[in-house]
Amino acid sequence: DTEHAQGKLLDELESLSRGASVRLNLKPRPVRQEGSISRFEVELDAEGSQQQLMTFLDALLRLPALLTVERLRISAAPATPDALRANLVIQQITFQ
Repeated sequence: DTEHAQGKLLDELESLSRGASVRLNLKPRPVRQEGSISRFEVELDAEGSQQQLMTFLDALLRLPALLTVERLRISAAPATPDALRANLVIQQITFQ
């Protein structure tokens, strides 16, 4: 179940990035098990215009999964004028 939930989350993130036309780089981290709770972290680098990035972040926060945002940094993309880069660490929590 945990592996299925991880794969589903990664698929949803990729789908959200395509829908918002945001370039996305995913860096999944190992699952941490704490009793009956599993915590799956993913570091994301997303890049696009301000509107694209805000559309992506809004859709991310509306996902039906139980997620926490551990870190969110937004900065100007150095190589692309008028583009922003967001670096996030999100954590999906599942109960077994």
